[in-house]
Amino acid sequence: MLSSLRSRQLISGFGVIMVGILMLGIMLHWFSYSYKIEQKKAELREISYDVLGYLNFQDGQFGILPDDDMLIG
Repeated sequence: MLSSLRSRQLISGFGVIMVGILMLGIMLHWFSYSYKIEQKKAELREISYDVLGYLNFQDGQFGILPDDDMLIG
């Protein structure tokens, strides 16, 4: 009788532990994926601000501001 109860406790405990590990793995994957997406968004936002820094709006037209680093030769 005790053997049956002990084996059911062992199986149910193992099941709970496995479900917990699975849930932790899924959450870790989801949070790391979300973090990477947010980092890429921030990087693209910074790049877009850098590009906008080189634009000049004058007389209804966009132009590029001259920059010594962009000159050839």
